[in-house]
Amino acid sequence: MVAAGVLDDVQHVELWDGRLVRQTVKLPFHCAFLSNLIAELHRVVPAGWNDGPGSPLALGPWHQPDVGLALIRGGPRDHPDRHPTGAEVGLVVEFLNPSPDDGLGPVVAAFAGGGVPAL
Repeated sequence: MVAAGVLDDVQHVELWDGRLVRQTVKLPFHCAFLSNLIAELHRVVPAGWNDGPGSPLALGPWHQPDVGLALIRGGPRDHPDRHPTGAEVGLVVEFLNPSPDDGLGPVVAAFAGGGVPAL
């Protein structure tokens, strides 16, 4: 949608359940946790996997969420013209701060339906 001029590249939205949804603000704790997690993962993740912090995943026509972190098979140059699919993901780490009324069911269902192997 950015390439088509529908959205500019500074709007913080993601495609969720067929709708554009405003993304939550990343707090300093979130950024620090993510940096530390990436550093630890680099120590143990075998060659052939790439970390994708904040990268969208193509989980079908209705879901293209920006995830907190994904371990993606291959390197960053392996899919320059598309977002990785669930079948290319080995691990998703999502940072959620849901209210007690928010269920995680729709999130889990979207990842599973998009081919992410396990949560």
